[in-house]
Amino acid sequence: MPRISRWPSALTHIWLAGAVLIDANLHQADLRTAVLWHARLDGADLSATDLTGADLTGAVVKGARFQLADLRGADLTGTDLATTSLTGAVGDATTIWPAGFDPAAAGLVTARDDAPPLRPHSSHDLPR
Repeated sequence: MPRISRWPSALTHIWLAGAVLIDANLHQADLRTAVLWHARLDGADLSATDLTGADLTGAVVKGARFQLADLRGADLTGTDLATTSLTGAVGDATTIWPAGFDPAAAGLVTARDDAPPLRPHSSHDLPR
């Protein structure tokens, strides 16, 4: 089976419940309102990805990279974020975090309600 190293950038409203996306390159993908219930995203590159309103309930994200991702309105209920990289990711009051998770301690930025989407234009915009 061929390995997909780069997904199309526009995947809004896609249904990926239970999908196995281990080590997937989803850098800068548009996953607004995507359904990723219990998806396997171990080691995936979700940096600068727009996950606004996405549902990642119970997703497995061990070692995934969410730097500069837009998580406003995303549901991360039951998702273990302990080994993920979240530096510079953006959330807001509508983001649902796992029980006991401290977004500020993980390097997340809280966006104002009127803030525009966070969409870096290249990998040079990522934190080093």
